[in-house]
Amino acid sequence: MAAMAMGTRTPGFYPEAIGNVHKALVDQLEAVDPRFTVSTAYSGGNTTITVGAKETVSFSIKIAQESADLWRKGLQASIDEGREATLPLDGVVFEGSKLFDVLHKDADLASITIMPMARPAVLKILAPQIEPAIFETIGGQLTAGRKQIRFAGAGCGGLLDVELAFTPTNRNDVHSVSTLTTNLKAWQGKEAANPPYLDVLINLLDAILDPSASVTFVLEVDGNQAAAGKFHIPKHIEAMNETLAFAHYARRARNVLRYLRKSAPIDIFESISTDDHLALARVSDIVEGKLSYQRSQITGSPTMTVACTDGGKSLMEVVRNGEFSVLQQKEPASMVTIYGKQYEVPPTTSYYSPVKLHILSKKKKKECIDFRLRIEMADNFTSQTVFDVQH
Repeated sequence: MAAMAMGTRTPGFYPEAIGNVHKALVDQLEAVDPRFTVSTAYSGGNTTITVGAKETVSFSIKIAQESADLWRKGLQASIDEGREATLPLDGVVFEGSKLFDVLHKDADLASITIMPMARPAVLKILAPQIEPAIFETIGGQLTAGRKQIRFAGAGCGGLLDVELAFTPTNRNDVHSVSTLTTNLKAWQGKEAANPPYLDVLINLLDAILDPSASVTFVLEVDGNQAAAGKFHIPKHIEAMNETLAFAHYARRARNVLRYLRKSAPIDIFESISTDDHLALARVSDIVEGKLSYQRSQITGSPTMTVACTDGGKSLMEVVRNGEFSVLQQKEPASMVTIYGKQYEVPPTTSYYSPVKLHILSKKKKKECIDFRLRIEMADNFTSQTVFDVQH
């Protein structure tokens, strides 16, 4: 083992003036057995003492019957699988170093955490079919057990936890298992008009949940590739889909809040109704110019008259280049609910670019030619939106 951390409530050797005695305590404990390094931390009324061996130290542990099963499972997880294991010290006796005697004797309701040796590692999540190819670079730790090598790290500002386990097989191959867990609590209270890592998370989850997509990883240690593989379809697809749905809600809320120039905190615990989400999605599409209408929904006339003084040359040029906006659709002011709070969205006017213009007739006048045009629209088309009121 590389280190052990012992958590104590109120050790007898620990003075009340905690902030001024850490160095003295470390010196005192390291003097007990120079083969170990000692560090301390104090938080929430608890002291954590971390002990690391400078050299190989032989010692034995005697465990009372009531704790034997917990210790058996904990040691197996730490030694075989390279995991941390936190174990109780009730009925436990260490032999081999006086340092353990001092810590165990003076600790009240202490626990011990066995931490396997760890090395810094970097995991790159890749999706070659999407630009940029590297979704996220995740820093973490690589630990080694007798039967398994394990990487654990966090990315996207704490929104994503990644764990990889590599297990040798009987055929000299390595079997890898990847586990991705999302943690939306990292967003709680953050600015809703600028959620960190929002687009990265949406793109990543979209790719992972797409059976046809290829999401792979490269694991690097000290700048050298140590492993590579493919992320498997997550077991908890329903939970991933719920996370993705909330991320889309957060994206739409961001779009609308930015337009309204409003500030609001993200509240992941707020109940969001389907109707509220649909209303927000519609306003967000209007803001982004993505709202799609059918022909029957457009109230503007499908015909128009254009007067040209150059014989129609400019009109033909505009038609060829598609540089025209000839229909408009007005949206009235509305209310939208974002994270439980209502906001007023001003009226909008959307201008549409049809697919084709047909010349129905032309009438020559003294100084110009009037062209009567018919607008041929696609079944569905999007718009360029101009807002009647700016906030």
